Amino acid sequence: MPRDIDGNAIVSIGRPKLRKKTFQNVVDGGESMRVDGSAGTLDEDVWDGEGSYWADPSVGSKTAGAKRTGSYGWDSGVTALNDEVKFTRGTPFQPSSDSIEGWINLQALPPTCEIQARWELANTAKGNGVLVTDYLGSLDLGVWQHFSIPIADFNLPAENVDEFRFRTRQVAGAHYYLDDFTLVSGGRGKAFRIAPAGAAQWLVGSVTLVLVDSDTGWNSNGFCAIAGGLANGLTLRHRDLSESENLTRIVCKKNTELFGQFDPIVDTAYSDGQRQITFVLRPEPASMIVTADDVLEFLVKDDLTPLIDARAFAHVGVLA
Repeated sequence: MPRDIDGNAIVSIGRPKLRKKTFQNVVDGGESMRVDGSAGTLDEDVWDGEGSYWADPSVGSKTAGAKRTGSYGWDSGVTALNDEVKFTRGTPFQPSSDSIEGWINLQALPPTCEIQARWELANTAKGNGVLVTDYLGSLDLGVWQHFSIPIADFNLPAENVDEFRFRTRQVAGAHYYLDDFTLVSGGRGKAFRIAPAGAAQWLVGSVTLVLVDSDTGWNSNGFCAIAGGLANGLTLRHRDLSESENLTRIVCKKNTELFGQFDPIVDTAYSDGQRQITFVLRPEPASMIVTADDVLEFLVKDDLTPLIDARAFAHVGVLA
């Protein structure tokens, strides 16, 4: 076997075979992303500053200045490293909802500082933590942003939990407002995924997103011609399922984010009043490798049925 000057074996993997892979709904296999990912049923109010729901945290304070709606919101204050804003449920339970969602208003988030969300039981972590910022469209300060975190992203065991926590990690200084927390079931969030079976690996060369809408009504604050944009945003994420980690993620709530993060390569206005724009994302060579565990998916958490069409595919190099 040939070896390099350090004695390491030189293995030739051959030339990857180019294939087109269509992003498909993980539930029914459909490829049209023109779906309503916003539909959901309220399972339980967690906290909104008004009712007697889950107990108030011990870090921060309930203030009128931190509200989004109603009379009060939660102000974390300027948090120290490992400070935890925790909402405690009176009775332990096993979450059966599809997602936990709420509103956050970042006041300060120093570089390298992280806000981690996680579940616990009796001060013992359950499942994996996730970064709240992975579910936001931007890190803009002083702006209320909605987040919707699928319960599945926490990889919870089949056990009870009794607290939901926000923890400041890496460095101190995170400061944020929170309001209007709920547990939601019934259709919130639809994933369209590509992933190989078994031990195969796919090297992603490009991701193509095709969006069709009315030829009029496109503006900077909308999404295509959807006025006001999307509350949660169309998300593309390269995700490690077992570790509950987003390796790469792009969230587009408005056209400014859509056109800023994808490259619009074809803009077609049809005679029937429809407009089709084809966007492409080209990762650096070998920088995005998709496996059965490290999947690539679009996540729809808003109502995209006002669009005329929406679908995506990827060109990948398949390693034998």
